[in-house]
Amino acid sequence: MTVDEVTTQDAAIRALLGRAAWVGDDGPLDDYEQVYAPNAEWRLGDDVRHGLAEIVAGAQRSRSAGVAGPGSGIRHHATVLTVDIEGDLARAHSYFLLVNGTGSGLEFPMFGRYEDSLQRFAGGWLITSRQVIAGT
Repeated sequence: MTVDEVTTQDAAIRALLGRAAWVGDDGPLDDYEQVYAPNAEWRLGDDVRHGLAEIVAGAQRSRSAGVAGPGSGIRHHATVLTVDIEGDLARAHSYFLLVNGTGSGLEFPMFGRYEDSLQRFAGGWLITSRQVIAGT
């Protein structure tokens, strides 16, 4: 890959990771398919979701409980630290901070990092694995 190609792909991955935060906060559940590969894995401690359907179902449970999604007041703030690209595969490391602004002030219910694996498909990059590591 040329320097220009790497720069273009890096920007595409960073945009995708930003979109992942937006989808979790305000996006329609159908938009998860624009972020996660059909066979993706999502992991937070013992909560492991295999495949897009389980990832969306988990997001729906969080939304139903009022702890994520539209109206919850939760916002994911993510900072992508590194993106390493090798052909059609990539790894990204990010810090995140959850902010809750529904009360009388701001609360920060969780912080940590994302360890993402991504793959480039015909339609662009998608997350194939996300490990959420809280408190680090």
